[in-house]
Amino acid sequence: MKIWSALVRSCSFKNMRLGNPDLKEYTASDYTDHIRHFHKLFKQKKISTFLEFGLGKGTEYFLQHCDHVISVELLCSDDRSWFEYCQKKLINYPHWKGVFVQGSDVIAQADRLALEEIDPSSKVSYLDELRLTCDKILAQFSLDDLELVFIDPGIHLRGDLVNIMLKKNIPIIAAHDTKVSEKVYGWNRIIVPSDYQAFKFVKGLGLTLWVRKDRLDVIQLLQKTNCKPCHVRKRH
Repeated sequence: MKIWSALVRSCSFKNMRLGNPDLKEYTASDYTDHIRHFHKLFKQKKISTFLEFGLGKGTEYFLQHCDHVISVELLCSDDRSWFEYCQKKLINYPHWKGVFVQGSDVIAQADRLALEEIDPSSKVSYLDELRLTCDKILAQFSLDDLELVFIDPGIHLRGDLVNIMLKKNIPIIAAHDTKVSEKVYGWNRIIVPSDYQAFKFVKGLGLTLWVRKDRLDVIQLLQKTNCKPCHVRKRH
């Protein structure tokens, strides 16, 4: 596993306006249709430290609504072209940090199986390696400072990443595309601890949030939106 880190100081993405963004600029694309849902939370509450797996046009929105944003580009190749493009576009934001991570061969093998809708855990032992990769990423930051982790990476092991973050007791975890490709992304493998409550926004490709039950402020905000409480597999 290789990790490259870049702390940079942002000009906006092409055609994206700063300040009060027009949500239509984000919701027009499947890649950023989660912004409409995050906006319902962020217009009421500012997030302190936000970590996202995956980065792109939505990153700039998060930078406008969070005190600190960490973007982790986790891929199964050494193709840094998109990461470097985003670096240049975000160069003037002092509260942004970008991290590029090349996953190991076993993670790449698991990812290929997931893309074929095969449960990767039935063919290859990869979960310990994925957990170790996350440990090395998070070791660069204070875990106590992370308020929200957003799962939307280029790899397909998203359900596994949600499980890892749940075990790390992150206050708020969110994942994109939860309405589609359950077997590809592994949403069916998520097991939610009893001290979390799950909420799903179904418009677009879907956004699901898992909120620790002691975060009553966030739970109460979400209950006032059009999201739906989820019935999930629970771990006691």
